[in-house]
Amino acid sequence: MNPTHFIWNVHPTVISIGPFLINTIYLRIALSALLIGQLLYYFININKLEKSRKDNLSLYIILNFLIIITFQFIIANPLKFHPEVRWYGLLFALAFILCYWVLHYVYVREAKPLKQLEVLTIYLITGTVLGARLGHCLFYEGAYYLANPVEILFIWNGGLASHGAGIGVTLSVILFAYRYGKSELVWLMDRVSLVVPIAATCVRLGNFFNSEIIGRPADVAWAVVFARLNDATPRHPSQLYEAIAYILIFIFLFITYKSFKTEIPKGRITGYFLTFLFSARFLIEFFKERQVPFEQSMSVDMGQLLSLPFIAFGIFMLWWSFRKKTLNDEL
Repeated sequence: MNPTHFIWNVHPTVISIGPFLINTIYLRIALSALLIGQLLYYFININKLEKSRKDNLSLYIILNFLIIITFQFIIANPLKFHPEVRWYGLLFALAFILCYWVLHYVYVREAKPLKQLEVLTIYLITGTVLGARLGHCLFYEGAYYLANPVEILFIWNGGLASHGAGIGVTLSVILFAYRYGKSELVWLMDRVSLVVPIAATCVRLGNFFNSEIIGRPADVAWAVVFARLNDATPRHPSQLYEAIAYILIFIFLFITYKSFKTEIPKGRITGYFLTFLFSARFLIEFFKERQVPFEQSMSVDMGQLLSLPFIAFGIFMLWWSFRKKTLNDEL
């Protein structure tokens, strides 16, 4: 090991309190009482409630029921409560905040209703978390989680996949567009694509703080030793490679967006985003260690294979965007 190599030894936890033991019996009783009260109120006033309020109350009842089932069959009693604030969690939250700020700017600039942005944000957060979790469980450890499906819910044990998040975000945008105007789908895809590289940057920085998704051994001047892994091998800081690539892609996309005085051609931002970001992901994978055992026998890893459809769709969107603009110019 070269003494000039950077040694990374930051603990992934910022703040840790406890642990505490909590008797969940009383919590279960309180949740059950709340559910009974909600059901009684719902059925007594079913003919008086407005449709929107009825739908919201139905959602609350379903969520409360799922929470009760979770406590009854999944969470042990007493519950060991050990609250922690981790760098990864802070950066994950920061990703949503920064994305919201940029989208807020876009909505104001284009005179779009901000109320819809608030709803879109909920859709995106839900799609990101569910997609990332299911993506990891199915793409990387499918056999294990199909045999132990309940553990898919144990998100605190780690395991999120960016390609799954991409699919989840896409589905959430489609669902949102279907509800609030089908003609806005490509417009929404472009604006969401504009901010996704910010989130990808924050996630990779979180991986760096966690000393995970590490690079292959390297002897370059900027190699990093991940001391918390009890590994003295200098490695490529592949997490930082991706973070730098993604923030540069965001800067390019934002400059491209701002460069159009009128509306940017539809599909242009989505095409650039998918093509550049997943091409960067494909190339940087060559500097990473394989994440799961079954990848050891593969010439390219799962992350690279999953990137190919995104790249292909990005190229198609660029072709469609430029062709559409050319046809419009001819007309």
